Formats: sequence, C-alpha cells, structure tokens
Amino acid sequence: MQIELEAQKLTCGSPLRCVCVYGGSPARGQLEILARPGCEILVGTPGRLNDFLGRELISLQRVTFLCLDEADRMLDMGFEPQIREICEEYDLPRREERRTLMFSATFPDGVQKIAQHYLREYVFVAVGRVGSTTDSITQKIVRVDSNDKYLKLQVRERSSELGARNSERSVKRAPCTSCTSCTSCTSCTSCTSCTSCTSCSSTPKN
Repeated sequence: MQIELEAQKLTCGSPLRCVCVYGGSPARGQLEILARPGCEILVGTPGRLNDFLGRELISLQRVTFLCLDEADRMLDMGFEPQIREICEEYDLPRREERRTLMFSATFPDGVQKIAQHYLREYVFVAVGRVGSTTDSITQKIVRVDSNDKYLKLQVRERSSELGARNSERSVKRAPCTSCTSCTSCTSCTSCTSCTSCTSCSSTPKN
C-alpha cells in the first residue's frame, strides 16, 4: 500500500517499525509480522483492523495518533460502521487522550459528522477549492479492454517520453548578434569568427 511505502521511507534507518494490515491477503502472515514485537506505526483498512480487534489479536491501548485518510472514500465504500466500532467499542484512547488527523478530498455532511464526533475542536485546512482538483492536475479518461490496460499504459508512457524529448530538441539557442570573429562559440551555432563575443563564453581570437 502507498501509505505503508511512504512510512517505510520516513522510518528507514530508525528503530520504528511500520506494519500494514489489509483485506485480500492472508491474515496469518500479517499477524506473524505484528507479533515480533508489535509496531510503532500501524497502517490498516477498517475491515481487517476491525476483524483483528474483534478477535482480540491486537490492542490499540497505546495509540497516541489516529489518522483517518480518504475519509470520503471510506464512507462511500460503506466503512462507517467499522470506523465507529474501532473508535468506540475497543480500547482506543478517547479523543481527549489522543491526537486525531483526518484527510479527505471532499468535505460532505457525512465527513463533517465524523470530524465533529471523533476529533477534538479541530482546525480545518483546505488546499485549493474544496471538492475540486487543483489546476496542476489533468484528468483523462481512456476506455480500454481489461486485457489491454497494461499495454495501453506502456504506450502512453512512451508517448509522454517522446513528447518530452521532442520539446527539448525544439528549443534552440538563439544566435548571438554581436559576434564577428571567434574560434569556438558554444552558445550560438551561426558564428564562425568574432572579435568581441558577449553572448558566448569562448575567448575572442586575437
């Protein structure tokens, strides 16, 4: 998972351990990693995390920071009951005893209710316009068959690389206008000899 990879980058070379628990993969391997000997950063999806807590396989008693990422997506996917169970029915410290951060691309009523319920008197920080993407992001929808996805991605990646190379080649250096005599002008391509070249860095010919 992306969050786990970023956490591992940040904790590389430190004694902090990061473990990820998520559905769709065997739970036994994840539990074995957790068992030696716990972790400082636990990344988890609501379903798998709630499953481990319900079976009393892990404890959240010593949690000091709780981060809810992609809150709007978790609501859309129907994970609100699991989030409520994790925050209310187990040994997670109360909101007054922990610090809670919540990230969401949009801020609908459901996300606002979660923020009011699980966060203390919080500070709302918005980047750009709430509910819309930033101007630096371009979104494109390409319809392909499921078997052609990988090939299509390769083609688009190569096209982007070729476009970048062609744009670099199209940028030509403007010839200097003051050259009349130089032996090797590196900044322009049109002069062959000059006595006082101000645009290039070569030594004028005597």
